[in-house]
Amino acid sequence: RRSSDLAAYREEATYGPDPSMFRANCLVQTTEWSACSKTCGMGISTRVTNDNRECRLEKQSRLCMVRPCQSDMKETIKKGKKCIRTPKVSKPTKFELSGCVSVKSYRAKFCGVCTDGRCCTPHRTTTLSVEFKCPDGEFMKKKMMFIKTCACHYNCPMDNDVFQSLYYRKMLGDMA
Repeated sequence: RRSSDLAAYREEATYGPDPSMFRANCLVQTTEWSACSKTCGMGISTRVTNDNRECRLEKQSRLCMVRPCQSDMKETIKKGKKCIRTPKVSKPTKFELSGCVSVKSYRAKFCGVCTDGRCCTPHRTTTLSVEFKCPDGEFMKKKMMFIKTCACHYNCPMDNDVFQSLYYRKMLGDMA
């Protein structure tokens, strides 16, 4: 017999629920992160989870920045192209939040723009803890979304309409 003849009789791997979802008397559930509340500049992304000791539903939030507001990316779209999905990252920059500045510089990715009516939004993201130093000398840590990939599509939220964007566009779960 050839090995290919046996292929039909091999036992198939089956996939059940992820064992890490189960705890004593608790089925862990976590929603996808919502779209960022702003199309440019610093915004908020949220999700709901019961992944805690009490198995109690809680709302989690993280900072997010889809793209800086001050940049005009349409100028960087190459001739013959209609979109720039994830523009090249220029130099490491610091984030600002309510007058506080991130301690470290980050070479963050941002989503680009299109000239044909499509919008580019985060597709795969990760969450990191960012430490900020405030003018009064105090430090604070905030969770922040970092973009891994963006997708360009016609399913665009209205300008900064948080509820519209929450309804229409969810980000795929965090990638480690």
